[in-house]
Amino acid sequence: AEHYAEKLTLTGIASQFYISPYYLSRLFKEAHGITIVEYILNVRLSHAVRLLFETDLSATEIASKTGFNNSNYFFKKFKEKYGVTPMQYRNEQL
Repeated sequence: AEHYAEKLTLTGIASQFYISPYYLSRLFKEAHGITIVEYILNVRLSHAVRLLFETDLSATEIASKTGFNNSNYFFKKFKEKYGVTPMQYRNEQL
């Protein structure tokens, strides 16, 4: 969770623990009930929501600051989770 804004890969994370990506994925899902990719996405989106409220940054800037390399992917995943675009979310919550 502390490194959510960095480029994270399952292989890279697994190598930190000297285990295979498959084994890490299985252990994580057993422990948390979601995949590690879903967890990272949820952490990134939660931080994006915080930045929407605490800053005047654009949605594209927020995407970049929260670890999304592709702003279109950020917009898509944000809308899937919250039902609106990031800017609509910001405007509705004010």
